[in-house]
Amino acid sequence: MMLHSLLAVLVSLTSWTPPVSASLRITANHHSFGGVNYPQLQFFAPQHRDDSIREIVKSGARVIRLFIRPDAQHPDPEGELGGFDKSLLDQFDDTLAAIHHLSKGQVKVIIAPHDAHALRGSNDVPCDAYCQKLDGAFLDFYSSEEYRNLYKTRLEVFFKHYPSRNFDGRPWGSLSEVILGVDLQNQPFSGISPIPSGESWLCDMASYLKFSIGLDSAGIAVISGGVSGPQSVDGNENFPDSVFDCKAIDVIGIHGYFDKTAERTAGTPWAEMFLPGNTLTGRAMGKGKKGKEGKLLLVEEWTYVHNSDFGLFYKKEAVFDQGNALNYRGIPWIYSHLTTLSEGKTSRINPIHPTYTTWTALTDVLKRSVTARSNFNWTKYLSPPVSIIPPSADEKTAQHLQAMLTGSNNQEWKLQPLGLSNVSSVVLNPYIIEQSDCTFGCLGHFRIPRHSLVEWGSGAIAKQFANRI
Repeated sequence: MMLHSLLAVLVSLTSWTPPVSASLRITANHHSFGGVNYPQLQFFAPQHRDDSIREIVKSGARVIRLFIRPDAQHPDPEGELGGFDKSLLDQFDDTLAAIHHLSKGQVKVIIAPHDAHALRGSNDVPCDAYCQKLDGAFLDFYSSEEYRNLYKTRLEVFFKHYPSRNFDGRPWGSLSEVILGVDLQNQPFSGISPIPSGESWLCDMASYLKFSIGLDSAGIAVISGGVSGPQSVDGNENFPDSVFDCKAIDVIGIHGYFDKTAERTAGTPWAEMFLPGNTLTGRAMGKGKKGKEGKLLLVEEWTYVHNSDFGLFYKKEAVFDQGNALNYRGIPWIYSHLTTLSEGKTSRINPIHPTYTTWTALTDVLKRSVTARSNFNWTKYLSPPVSIIPPSADEKTAQHLQAMLTGSNNQEWKLQPLGLSNVSSVVLNPYIIEQSDCTFGCLGHFRIPRHSLVEWGSGAIAKQFANRI
């Protein structure tokens, strides 16, 4: 009897398979990237503008998001409906040229050709010509055929009719060497979800940009622009079915604003939102309905959100946490936003005085984003990053002799492709202050399913909290 029981136990042990923790580490050979929103960049004096661009290029940013909208000191180029100020478009064009030249083609822009906040004079954006005509009827901008046609004229002037004075008279809609993508608008239907009426505006404008203006043939992406404003962790504000189902939308722009709390880090919501294989990422990869094409995902705006329970000493920690989580998930991102003003408790970051600002922490995650892996292939719109190697002394001499013989002053630079990281766990945050509750790891990092704990590393901190999730 005892022998029979022993044999039964041995058979049971040999047939038992231990549970295996699934790694969610990205192994695809696609580059992610990072960038910055800089709403007022085109309004700076040329020297200050160029100094700012140089600092951004040095940070490792691959994208700068620019806005065409009024502010307290500057009017909108469309001062009256259908009437455009060419000098303001020239100023914007000069900024495109400066970015392209100073980055040697390594940095591109995303253009928001209008801001939904200008329709209501909200969020520090003045009421523009559309706002004045709407007279408070905000949703008419999207549902009325009259306003749709007026807005199409704006898009056509910007991307089809304006002749670039820095790019041989070509229209902006053809400048794929410097323009990565164009938003439908910054935050269409801002603050409204679900959308009650006029939702067809989204695909109508996307189709107009893509096919009528020709962004598709130029290799410039059409971006949704953060539909309905702030995205929640579990909601679908930025990606309703109308966005996923519209074939003319190439990129889903996601705008989210999360703070650090006592229960989690500022980066935890991003890690949860983009868990590989969940509904959002799976659908974006085209793994949903048959015949449905996938979409690229871009966190077009994320930011520091001040929590009064924590002091400003935690700002660098919160900024690094968010960029770090997005780098690990392989989701490209754009911080919002840079400024020349003081930072204080705001989301603003000043890149010109890095010693006294949060720019050092943002630069840290920007540099890491350059070699971060992504499951999404962006090469149609942004080439993989390269390191630009200046010529050696011997090569300079050879080029000088060649110039003397040929009369050409061209200089040759070597381009070396950058590799991809093989990070197997989330990088520990170097900006956690000593007295922080998270000095030895924050529980918020690990509020994820037990089976995916391995993705956050198998070190002492992960083990420390393994029994608490």
